[in-house]
Amino acid sequence: MSFRSPSGASDPTGQRSGKDRGPTRCRRCRGKDSGFTLIEMLIVTTILPLIIGALAVGIISVFKLKASVSNRLGDTADAQQISSMFANDITGAQYVTTQATSTPQCGAGTGTQFMGLETNFNTVTGKFGITTSYVRVPVVTATSTTYNLERLVCSGEGVYSPTSTNILAYDFSSTAALAINCTANAPTSIVTSPIACSSPIAGSQWMSTESVGDIELPVTEPASGFSYNLAASPINSISSTVTGSPVSNSASATCNAALVNTGRLSSTLCFVDFSQFNNPAVMSAARSGSCQEMSVKVGSSNVLYFCLSISGSAVTPVSLPTYPEAFLGNAFCLANLGGSYTSSTTCLPFYSGITGLSAFYQPNRTAQSTTFTFSGITVENASGQSATGWHIVSADAESTDANSSLGESVTWTADTPLSPLCNGEAWDSCAVPNSYGNYDWFGNACLNDQPTSGVVQSPDLLTLTCNGSMGSEKVTSGFKSGTAMVQATTPTSLSVTIASPYGGKQGFTFGLSVSGIS
Repeated sequence: MSFRSPSGASDPTGQRSGKDRGPTRCRRCRGKDSGFTLIEMLIVTTILPLIIGALAVGIISVFKLKASVSNRLGDTADAQQISSMFANDITGAQYVTTQATSTPQCGAGTGTQFMGLETNFNTVTGKFGITTSYVRVPVVTATSTTYNLERLVCSGEGVYSPTSTNILAYDFSSTAALAINCTANAPTSIVTSPIACSSPIAGSQWMSTESVGDIELPVTEPASGFSYNLAASPINSISSTVTGSPVSNSASATCNAALVNTGRLSSTLCFVDFSQFNNPAVMSAARSGSCQEMSVKVGSSNVLYFCLSISGSAVTPVSLPTYPEAFLGNAFCLANLGGSYTSSTTCLPFYSGITGLSAFYQPNRTAQSTTFTFSGITVENASGQSATGWHIVSADAESTDANSSLGESVTWTADTPLSPLCNGEAWDSCAVPNSYGNYDWFGNACLNDQPTSGVVQSPDLLTLTCNGSMGSEKVTSGFKSGTAMVQATTPTSLSVTIASPYGGKQGFTFGLSVSGIS
């Protein structure tokens, strides 16, 4: 049996051809030019914007992050710059003001001052040597106004042209203000009433830092919101020094030895360099009624600690010798003795070649007296262990002259026995008394060769005085053949008073002998 197609042709297989199977099967076939389905279009139009949006947000975030990191790095650099300058300036400040315009003001007219500092007071001229102004300087552009923080330094009062200008920050707050914290107990040792201290006072005039505990500067950088807080204490503040050890390294010093064979202890004795006291803030701390703590490096491993208080007439650190006719630090020529030494060409240096400013000296010629008090004296090795067997040595760094009944003098008092340190000059005897029964330790210093010795020691041996007012010898000029030197074994305190009642000058040194240290 065969089937016939609608067109009349027979199908020998007995099956219909595909095209004759009707519309049902052909609906399953897709033509080659067919497009996306509706579902596919909906998926594409819904998800693609989400993907593109997410990528755009990520790219924008990266750019924003780059700007933020750049601002943060810049602000961090500003913070480091400000903190280093701020701390140093506050530490040495003797007067402070937050007045927008003050007299004097360094670089007056440049920006708006929000802090002024004065340092290095000169007792001769009565003026400060350095004036520093921190000013807020606007930087105006077409779209915004930002502020730089500038530090201006002038060489002194009456000089308003800056010798140096530094930009400490390029994105400084327009509202940053200092916080001045005053000490709880204002000192009364310098004036009859407590020294005035408050932020309002500093905002209207120059204010002494003697009663200032610390000065704080809270900072927020506007561009990034980066914030930090700066704080520093003036050395001039009476509350900033506390007796004891260890001490602040901000007032450290060295101990300098003399040339070899220029003194009996030249190989084991060094003299403290007081150069730090040229800093008025350090000197003010010592003269404030409290004391200035010091750490002194001795050799390669030992450290001498003490706290120094100074009262009375003005003094200044100087080098040795203090003047040409002094004995300490000079080369003494035997011909100066006269007599059998007249033709001698021998000159003997006495602790010569000491570097630094190893003596305190009264700079003015007037009736005067100055007392130095060393407290908390200790010596430690590199491991922080207390050393023993050392000696504190002190000497007259000028001369002890006589003038009628008002002669010069040096008085030492310690908490362990003091003893005269024999200089061992060839023309003197340290072991055999002279014809008057006195031991001649110091040449013509302290009038040792007189019937009444100029060296007076207390019965407990804790006080020793070198007088220039006793006996008949009046040594007021010419070369000296000796100088008063004393030593004490491991004392914790020592006071030295140098006096010149008739209007001369006096000076002294302070050092350490390590001949028996362990």
